[in-house]
Amino acid sequence: MSEPIKQGLIDWKVPTLVAFGPSQGCGCPWEQWLLFGITLDMHFEPNGKVDVYADAGDWERDFGEIDSRNVAFDWISALPKEGAVQ
Repeated sequence: MSEPIKQGLIDWKVPTLVAFGPSQGCGCPWEQWLLFGITLDMHFEPNGKVDVYADAGDWERDFGEIDSRNVAFDWISALPKEGAVQ
């Protein structure tokens, strides 16, 4: 069963861990992060890889197995932001 993280205000520009625990299906470690309003579900595989799925509401992306959660964080941080000067 996942453990929710109790917190106050969230800085949307910083990756924030919102839940964690063992995966319901296999027991592997699982984390849920929030960054720029995008929810990231991360399943840590026994081979050391991370299976990452991003959900932004209107769109989603399955990163598949990647080497580090930072790959997903960097990709999301590089997305254009609404109202940002280009």
